[in-house]
Amino acid sequence: MFIKENFQQLVDSNFINLLQSNDIDYIAKISLSTWGQGNHSKNREVYKYGSSHIKIFFDIFGKENFRGNFLEIGCGEGIDLINEIVNISYLNEIYAVDIGENIEDLSYKNKLNHVKFIRCNCLNLPFNNEVFNTIYSWGVFHHTGNFEKALNEALRCLSPSGNLFFYTYKKQHGKIKKFGTFLEIFLMKFLKKINNYYLSKLFCYFLSIFLLLIFSYPSKIIALFNKKIAKTIPYNWGWKPNDIILSVLDRLLAPINTRYSKKELENIFEKIKFIKKYIIIERNEGHFIKITKNDF
Repeated sequence: MFIKENFQQLVDSNFINLLQSNDIDYIAKISLSTWGQGNHSKNREVYKYGSSHIKIFFDIFGKENFRGNFLEIGCGEGIDLINEIVNISYLNEIYAVDIGENIEDLSYKNKLNHVKFIRCNCLNLPFNNEVFNTIYSWGVFHHTGNFEKALNEALRCLSPSGNLFFYTYKKQHGKIKKFGTFLEIFLMKFLKKINNYYLSKLFCYFLSIFLLLIFSYPSKIIALFNKKIAKTIPYNWGWKPNDIILSVLDRLLAPINTRYSKKELENIFEKIKFIKKYIIIERNEGHFIKITKNDF
C-alpha cells in the first residue's frame, strides 16, 4: 500500500489534489502566487517539452539504477516523465508529485495514463514509509523553506537500499560567480516587491536579452577555441531569449534558492541516519547526488 490510509481516493483515480489537506508553509504560498504561474499553471494551452534533465543522471550513475517502484518529486511540466521515465523498462509503479495546478492536466495525457499524480507539498508527502525503490527530483529541494526536511521526507518514503537521485544548486566560488549570486538575490527581492507574475516575466524577458549579450554569445565564440571553458559560462546554450527565459524565471521568481558547498552537503548527509552512502558529483551547473538508503 503506497498511500497513507486517509488518502486512498487515489486507488480509483490517477490524480488527487491533496494540497488543501497539507499544511502549506509561507514558502509554498509564495510559490503558488508568483513562481507557480508559469510552468505550473493549469490553464496553459501548450506545454513545450524540452530536453530531459534525468538523462544527465543516466549518464553519470547509469540508467539501470532507475528501477522498481518510482517517485518523481516536482514533475513540473512532465518533461522527464514523457521523454524518459515512462519508457524505462525497469520501473513498476510510477508516481509523480508537484505543487503546481498543471499536474492535473498531465494526468489526462494518454502517454501518462498509468502514472499516478498527486498535487501536494514535498515537505509533507502522503506516502507510507519505505514504498519506493527509486526517487528522483530535479531542482526542488533548494526551492523549499527547509532543505533538510525535504530530504528526510523523501528518504522516509524510500525503501532500504533504495536510491534517491536529485539535483541542487551549489554555492559559488570566485568573485565573479559570487557577484552573480549576490545579483540573483537582489533581483529576487526586487521581483517579490513587484509581486506581479506578468510584469516580472516581462522584466525577465528583457533580462534574457542582456544575458545573451554578455554570456551566451561570448560563450559561442570561446567555444570555437576551448569548449571546456565555454561550458563554464552561464547560459552558454542560449541563442534567443526564449531559450533561457525559463531558467531565468526559475531562479528569480522562486520563493527561495538555497545553496550549499559540497562540504556543507557532506556535513548534512553525515548527520542523517537514513543514509548508507552517497555520491556527490559537482559540476558547473550544480550538484548531482545519489543517496543509497540504510538497510539497518
